[in-house]
Amino acid sequence: MTTATLNDSKSTFATISIPTEVSEGRVRDLLCGAFEGGSGYWISSVTKHYAEGVVAEDFKVESDIGGPYTPAGRFTLEGDYWPSVMLIPFVQGCYLTLTVEDEVDSDPPKTYKLDRDTMKRGLEIMAANEPKHFADFLDENDDAHTADVFLQTCLFGEAIYG
Repeated sequence: MTTATLNDSKSTFATISIPTEVSEGRVRDLLCGAFEGGSGYWISSVTKHYAEGVVAEDFKVESDIGGPYTPAGRFTLEGDYWPSVMLIPFVQGCYLTLTVEDEVDSDPPKTYKLDRDTMKRGLEIMAANEPKHFADFLDENDDAHTADVFLQTCLFGEAIYG
């Protein structure tokens, strides 16, 4: 008969999953951090794809600067300025493709799809495999590095850069 020692503080006692609600606004914050700094070193290009009946003007920002007033597009959030790349993946049927060129590898560039489903999957992967970054995100202590890890988990299923 074997007995466990009470002093074994390094072994895993339990792994606990706790359901966590995450708002679209917080995910937009992560995309902002990724697109405006965190992931710029590995993304070659971003292409916008619209669902049937959706056009680029649906994401334009309200403005009265430098000319006549132009109303916001139907998917633009009132009172906020969010570039379209931070809104498009949330709209059903719309998505972005991100192109990645490996500087070392001679393979052709690869493209990855970013939409609602891949963002949800990325959050789950980040929670499971990158708990420090996920905790920073939940504590609103995220930064460009956290945002970069999020985008990588969305597209690649793991953090492979940086």
